[in-house]
Amino acid sequence: MRLRFNPKIVIPIITGLMFVGLSSNGNNDKGQPKIPVLVKTNSPLQRISCFGVKPWLASAVYTGGELVVYQGRLYQARWWTQGETPGVNIVWTDKGACD
Repeated sequence: MRLRFNPKIVIPIITGLMFVGLSSNGNNDKGQPKIPVLVKTNSPLQRISCFGVKPWLASAVYTGGELVVYQGRLYQARWWTQGETPGVNIVWTDKGACD
């Protein structure tokens, strides 16, 4: 039997457990088996501590892994950067809103 994954659009807003239905005919009918899936996201509602993290400065040099705070959000440098604004350039990974 071939199972097809036929999800509806789900936009998670918090980290948690979601149950996804499986179906052999493409329909997610009631009573079909469901499997648990752990969902993680860095949504605007998930806030993290930014205590002790320095604010971003355009003139500063940052290397991969360094953390900065910019406009109330925590960002991590992926590689060496200088003058590239967090949230605008791919060099920065958005880790979530500061607490």
